Amino acid sequence: MGPSSGRERWIGYQMCPAAPPRGLKINIDASIRPGAGFYFYTTCVVIRDECGFFVTMQKRKVIGLLSIEDVEAMAVRDGLILARDRGYQIDVIECDPLGVGVGVGVGVGWRKNTYLNKIK
Repeated sequence: MGPSSGRERWIGYQMCPAAPPRGLKINIDASIRPGAGFYFYTTCVVIRDECGFFVTMQKRKVIGLLSIEDVEAMAVRDGLILARDRGYQIDVIECDPLGVGVGVGVGVGWRKNTYLNKIK
């Protein structure tokens, strides 16, 4: 990781970018639990302000046969829809696209355009 801009915050063991002044950040998480021939998925979206204070959140449960990457992408979509419906402009999306479902993910900060370009 490059030099610190002073706008990052330590979260767990990784440094994640904070939202810019008067900005908002979406934190995304997804989990998976096996069932009998299917899986239970839970997505959680939390929108925080520049100081890390809670603004709003949404949780969704899904049953099916999806990849965890699809569930993570679904959570990002849910977060952006939640923000749009409430009239919020999101500056940073924080998620854990590589370690989802491992149970240890702390989240990696991604700028929204970078992350959304990876969702096809």
